[in-house]
Amino acid sequence: MLTLFGSVSVRPEQSRVLELAAGKGYYETPRETTLDDIAAELDWPRSTVSYRLRQAEAALVEAYMSTL
Repeated sequence: MLTLFGSVSVRPEQSRVLELAAGKGYYETPRETTLDDIAAELDWPRSTVSYRLRQAEAALVEAYMSTL
């Protein structure tokens, strides 16, 4: 997996929110944090957190799909 995603390029602000979301348990089931919590920690609007997170996720999905 590291090889697959090692070449994915995301902007620094997307990487920051993705790393924080993963570290705070956003991708756990059930979620351990919310977009509102992440936004508060970053002092960013919730809409910005959502947008940047979706952009980072899209880059990861695109990289994955290109290997199929």
